[in-house]
Amino acid sequence: MDKKEYKVMKLLAKGYTQKEVSQELKKNGYSATSLSTIEKLLAKLRKQYKVKTTIQLFVFLVKKEVL
Repeated sequence: MDKKEYKVMKLLAKGYTQKEVSQELKKNGYSATSLSTIEKLLAKLRKQYKVKTTIQLFVFLVKKEVL
């Protein structure tokens, strides 16, 4: 998981919406921060870790001590 993916997951874990995550990344100077980009990033992570939902993704990453 790269730095941007990690930041997205941490912000979502804090209760940010995907739109708020997009805005926060933009404020912090990240490139490619549209809502669509965030959705695609989450889809990529779900596929990479072989889970179907974002909730399952969180559970998996916490169990693996990534988050």
